[in-house]
Amino acid sequence: MPRPLVLITVFVVTFFGFAIAGMPAQVATSRVSDMRLAGAPVQLLRAQGSVWDGAARWRWRERSGRLDWALDWRGLTPGLQLSLTGRELNLAGWLGGGWSRLWARNWDLALPVALIARQVDRGGAEGRLTGQLRELDWRDGRVRALEGTLRWSGGAVRWPPDGSARLPALDGRLFMAEDAARAEVTDPDGQRLADARLRGGELNLRVYRAWPMLLGVSSGGQASDVVLEVSRPFLGQGGDGNG
Repeated sequence: MPRPLVLITVFVVTFFGFAIAGMPAQVATSRVSDMRLAGAPVQLLRAQGSVWDGAARWRWRERSGRLDWALDWRGLTPGLQLSLTGRELNLAGWLGGGWSRLWARNWDLALPVALIARQVDRGGAEGRLTGQLRELDWRDGRVRALEGTLRWSGGAVRWPPDGSARLPALDGRLFMAEDAARAEVTDPDGQRLADARLRGGELNLRVYRAWPMLLGVSSGGQASDVVLEVSRPFLGQGGDGNG
């Protein structure tokens, strides 16, 4: 390539690189104004900084807080270091990927479990949910790596029409086994309450009798008995999915 053309190419690439990097954060946050989460709009307000290194205020239903982001490459993989904070809410970690890959690393989570329980009609729960997602690697329609933990601090729960119970702290684990993505929930004694498996484009969920026993609604049987099993196609999984 002739030297003048090389210089022009370098200039153009550098110019557009700096132009994009310096683009105001409002350009990105304005795209979020039409997003909805659980039926309610997500708003990003008062953005500052650039597209690649900025912050904004967020608002969803009655909750609000701050969102920070910064460009952070992992080797040749582009990504963002994200932090979302609010009243009793903290979510932070790295998210990156490419055309057919979604890669999450070192995420920390802390939130009131009531935010999730409120999605159940006339349901509710006390306590906090904390967790660490060390890695989630989704490539070519398959989960290639998964490692993480969850913990609910315990407390009172209620469900329709008039059920209620007070439960101990529960633990969850996310992991890979036999080339399938898996999750399980256990009680303080290590008894399995429920588990899930993602394999071959199908999500399988099992609930064990230990769960209704813990709720005080079991009529007998062994804690290890499967009382509910559901399988359904999982959105985004190809025919050669996990397993």
